[in-house]
Amino acid sequence: MTQTDTGSRPTTAKLSLPTLTTMVVGSMVGAGVFSLPSRFA
Repeated sequence: MTQTDTGSRPTTAKLSLPTLTTMVVGSMVGAGVFSLPSRFA
């Protein structure tokens, strides 16, 4: 049997400021796309 390295930390994905900003802007645009047709109806 081989022993796994339990002392190492698991790798985590880090989000940078531009990535987080893009996600927020994208969610705002996405919400606007779905609320826009109700204004024309």
